[in-house]
Amino acid sequence: MSRRRGNNEGTIYQDKDGVWWAQLPPDEQGRRPKRRAKTQREARDKLRELERERAQGMNLTERPPTIEAFATTWLEDVVRRNVKASTHDSYRYIITKYVLPAIGTLRIDKLTTPRVQKLVNDLTDQEYSPSTVRNAYIRLSALLDIAVSYRLVTHNVADGVVLPKIGSGPQRALTVAEARTLLAALGEYRNTTAFHLLLGLGLRRGEVLGLRWADLDWAAKTIKVTQQVQLVAQKVVISTPKTEGSGRTLPLTAKMIAQLDMKRDAQEAENRALGEAWKDHGLIFATERGTPTSPRNLYRSFEVARARAKLTNVRLHDLRHTFATLLGELGVAEGVIGALLGHVPSNITQHYARATQPAMREAVELLAAHYERGT
Repeated sequence: MSRRRGNNEGTIYQDKDGVWWAQLPPDEQGRRPKRRAKTQREARDKLRELERERAQGMNLTERPPTIEAFATTWLEDVVRRNVKASTHDSYRYIITKYVLPAIGTLRIDKLTTPRVQKLVNDLTDQEYSPSTVRNAYIRLSALLDIAVSYRLVTHNVADGVVLPKIGSGPQRALTVAEARTLLAALGEYRNTTAFHLLLGLGLRRGEVLGLRWADLDWAAKTIKVTQQVQLVAQKVVISTPKTEGSGRTLPLTAKMIAQLDMKRDAQEAENRALGEAWKDHGLIFATERGTPTSPRNLYRSFEVARARAKLTNVRLHDLRHTFATLLGELGVAEGVIGALLGHVPSNITQHYARATQPAMREAVELLAAHYERGT
């Protein structure tokens, strides 16, 4: 069965399998682009969409690329030819790190404004700074501008997305007394030690969840940050550290070692209880089944403890800010604080990294004593 409009106005029809189609009249090369539809009404909408896209000069005979595929074209054919090599590397890093894991497999013509808004919201929920979220959005929007000029899409769907305000949610450092109250409010939570490390080592949420037993040196009392756990497109994934300088070796205090030892015993008991059902990922702060812990679950535990401790206007990321602030108040050198936080430039020499280890340990021990005194 078919339904036809006037000459040169396109056609909607239903094939023998009951599928509706919208089809344009032939172009100068005799090509007749068409699109599948579920209903007659949808077929009419698809036909109007095809007519509009043809009028705007879009190529309707080739399948649009995925965002990841077009990003490769954009980075090589546009960005690389117009900016410095270091800027190109920055663009590539931002797109690869923050955009492609969430929407890279999506066809570029299927991207919508609500989906871009969700990407922005998800990055914000993962506690990336407003400037980082905005950078990811700006690069994606620039990519879409080129897609419009290439006639792959009719307009830039990133327009109209609401972005986090720069300076919104100001950082707040806890006092030592507040930090102690927060830890006490966690009670018997199975991953309480993770919060001790957040406050005592300045780790990011994803970094503490990505810590591995294999990277813990019991004799040297150190642990390496080699990966992080993130929530990407509603899935918990293990990825590389946030920046090139984030991979680092951190000193552990005797109390941290004792807490981790008890954590290991508790996890081994969980492993024995589950037997073959245990899914080992080598993680220190794994779930009861051995799988990676969702960052959201850690945040929920923080929210419960924060409410019990009656602390307001405090974010989980503020524990990292507390670490840096208290070290600064204790007179620790800015370079040492940066090394502990993973802000050390990626091109730093190994000699310097080794040289700062004693200073890093001294700083961590100093802060631990400060927490113990409670002053």
